[in-house]
Amino acid sequence: MGVLDNFVLDNFVLDGERPLTVNAGDKLIYSNLNTKQIFSTSYTKHREVKINFNGKCRVTFGLQSSTDSTAYGKVYINDSPVGIERAVSGSSDFWTQDFQIKNGDYLQIYCKYEGTNQSWLSSWYIYADYAMCEAIL
Repeated sequence: MGVLDNFVLDNFVLDGERPLTVNAGDKLIYSNLNTKQIFSTSYTKHREVKINFNGKCRVTFGLQSSTDSTAYGKVYINDSPVGIERAVSGSSDFWTQDFQIKNGDYLQIYCKYEGTNQSWLSSWYIYADYAMCEAIL
Protein backbone atom coordinates (compact mmCIF):
# COMPACT_ATOMS: atom_id res chain seq x y z
CA MET A 1 0.00 0.00 0.00
CA GLY A 2 1.28 3.48 -0.91
CA VAL A 3 2.24 6.09 1.63
CA LEU A 4 1.15 9.73 1.62
CA ASP A 5 4.20 11.79 2.58
CA ASN A 6 3.99 15.53 3.20
CA PHE A 7 0.34 15.78 2.17
CA VAL A 8 -2.52 17.19 4.19
CA LEU A 9 -6.00 15.86 3.67
CA ASP A 10 -8.42 18.60 4.65
CA ASN A 11 -12.12 18.19 3.90
CA PHE A 12 -11.33 15.92 0.95
CA VAL A 13 -8.91 18.53 -0.42
CA LEU A 14 -5.29 17.61 -0.98
CA ASP A 15 -2.59 20.19 -0.14
CA GLY A 16 -4.94 23.17 0.00
CA GLU A 17 -6.34 22.91 -3.52
CA ARG A 18 -9.75 24.49 -3.59
CA PRO A 19 -12.57 24.49 -6.14
CA LEU A 20 -12.06 26.63 -9.22
CA THR A 21 -12.88 30.34 -8.83
CA VAL A 22 -14.42 32.06 -11.86
CA ASN A 23 -16.08 35.35 -12.77
CA ALA A 24 -19.07 36.05 -14.95
CA GLY A 25 -18.05 36.10 -18.59
CA ASP A 26 -19.03 35.09 -22.10
CA LYS A 27 -17.91 31.45 -22.20
CA LEU A 28 -20.85 29.04 -22.18
CA ILE A 29 -20.44 26.42 -19.46
CA TYR A 30 -24.01 25.01 -19.34
CA SER A 31 -27.15 25.14 -21.45
CA ASN A 32 -30.56 23.54 -21.48
CA LEU A 33 -32.48 24.22 -24.68
CA ASN A 34 -35.51 22.07 -23.86
CA THR A 35 -38.74 24.05 -23.68
CA LYS A 36 -40.77 23.32 -20.57
CA GLN A 37 -44.41 24.33 -20.16
CA ILE A 38 -45.31 26.22 -16.98
CA PHE A 39 -48.31 24.62 -15.22
CA SER A 40 -48.37 26.45 -11.89
CA THR A 41 -49.77 29.83 -10.79
CA SER A 42 -47.24 29.93 -7.93
CA TYR A 43 -43.45 29.80 -8.30
CA THR A 44 -42.22 26.24 -8.82
CA LYS A 45 -38.79 24.88 -9.69
CA HIS A 46 -38.34 24.17 -13.41
CA ARG A 47 -34.56 23.79 -13.77
CA GLU A 48 -31.70 23.07 -11.38
CA VAL A 49 -27.94 22.51 -11.60
CA LYS A 50 -25.36 21.93 -8.88
CA ILE A 51 -22.45 24.38 -9.04
CA ASN A 52 -18.91 22.99 -8.80
CA PHE A 53 -16.95 26.24 -8.51
CA ASN A 54 -16.77 29.51 -6.58
CA GLY A 55 -17.18 33.05 -7.88
CA LYS A 56 -19.68 34.67 -10.19
CA CYS A 57 -21.63 33.32 -13.12
CA ARG A 58 -23.91 34.88 -15.70
CA VAL A 59 -27.36 33.36 -16.15
CA THR A 60 -29.55 33.92 -19.22
CA PHE A 61 -33.03 32.43 -19.51
CA GLY A 62 -36.00 32.85 -21.81
CA LEU A 63 -39.75 32.86 -21.35
CA GLN A 64 -42.58 32.80 -23.86
CA SER A 65 -46.36 33.01 -23.57
CA SER A 66 -49.50 33.20 -25.64
CA THR A 67 -51.70 36.30 -25.93
CA ASP A 68 -53.89 35.40 -22.93
CA SER A 69 -51.06 34.46 -20.59
CA THR A 70 -48.16 36.00 -18.71
CA ALA A 71 -45.08 33.91 -17.93
CA TYR A 72 -42.91 34.81 -14.92
CA GLY A 73 -39.42 33.58 -14.09
CA LYS A 74 -36.81 34.19 -11.43
CA VAL A 75 -33.37 32.79 -10.56
CA TYR A 76 -33.02 31.11 -7.18
CA ILE A 77 -29.97 29.83 -5.35
CA ASN A 78 -30.54 26.98 -2.86
CA ASP A 79 -34.33 27.50 -3.09
CA SER A 80 -34.08 31.20 -2.17
CA PRO A 81 -35.02 33.93 -4.68
CA VAL A 82 -32.04 36.06 -5.75
CA GLY A 83 -32.89 37.20 -9.26
CA ILE A 84 -35.08 39.94 -10.63
CA GLU A 85 -38.60 38.78 -11.45
CA ARG A 86 -38.99 38.67 -15.23
CA ALA A 87 -42.29 38.55 -17.12
CA VAL A 88 -43.53 38.33 -20.69
CA SER A 89 -47.08 38.50 -22.11
CA GLY A 90 -48.02 37.36 -25.59
CA SER A 91 -44.43 37.13 -26.83
CA SER A 92 -40.99 35.82 -25.89
CA ASP A 93 -37.89 37.38 -24.38
CA PHE A 94 -34.51 36.59 -22.75
CA TRP A 95 -32.85 38.17 -19.71
CA THR A 96 -29.35 38.07 -18.27
CA GLN A 97 -28.10 38.63 -14.72
CA ASP A 98 -24.87 37.88 -12.81
CA PHE A 99 -24.84 35.96 -9.50
CA GLN A 100 -22.35 35.26 -6.73
CA ILE A 101 -22.15 31.50 -6.15
CA LYS A 102 -20.27 28.94 -4.09
CA ASN A 103 -19.16 25.39 -4.74
CA GLY A 104 -22.09 23.12 -3.84
CA ASP A 105 -24.83 25.74 -4.46
CA TYR A 106 -27.91 24.79 -6.43
CA LEU A 107 -28.69 27.31 -9.18
CA GLN A 108 -32.36 27.15 -10.16
CA ILE A 109 -35.01 28.71 -12.39
CA TYR A 110 -38.47 29.04 -10.85
CA CYS A 111 -41.49 29.93 -13.00
CA LYS A 112 -45.23 30.62 -12.76
CA TYR A 113 -47.98 31.90 -15.04
CA GLU A 114 -51.14 34.00 -14.96
CA GLY A 115 -54.03 33.66 -17.40
CA THR A 116 -54.18 30.57 -19.59
CA ASN A 117 -51.45 27.99 -19.06
CA GLN A 118 -49.89 28.75 -22.44
CA SER A 119 -46.52 29.78 -20.95
CA TRP A 120 -43.07 28.20 -21.28
CA LEU A 121 -39.53 28.38 -19.98
CA SER A 122 -37.78 28.27 -23.34
CA SER A 123 -34.11 27.78 -22.43
CA TRP A 124 -31.35 28.78 -20.05
CA TYR A 125 -27.62 29.28 -20.18
CA ILE A 126 -24.81 29.72 -17.66
CA TYR A 127 -21.67 31.63 -18.61
CA ALA A 128 -18.31 32.29 -16.92
CA ASP A 129 -14.94 33.75 -17.86
CA TYR A 130 -13.31 30.32 -17.85
CA ALA A 131 -13.95 27.66 -20.48
CA MET A 132 -14.36 24.30 -18.77
CA CYS A 133 -13.28 22.61 -22.00
CA GLU A 134 -12.09 23.64 -25.43
CA ALA A 135 -13.23 22.13 -28.72
CA ILE A 136 -10.27 20.84 -30.76
CA LEU A 137 -11.86 18.88 -33.61
